Amino acid sequence: MLCANGFRETKMEYTTADHTCWCSSDNRIIDLHVFEFAEAGTL
Repeated sequence: MLCANGFRETKMEYTTADHTCWCSSDNRIIDLHVFEFAEAGTL
């Protein structure tokens, strides 16, 4: 979906498998964080 809307994944010094950055040609940026919810009281 991001690629279809003109965004490309951009590697930054702080990106990881769970944190990526996507940039468009007109300098719009999406800072994407992937996480999994846990039940209350669990880590």
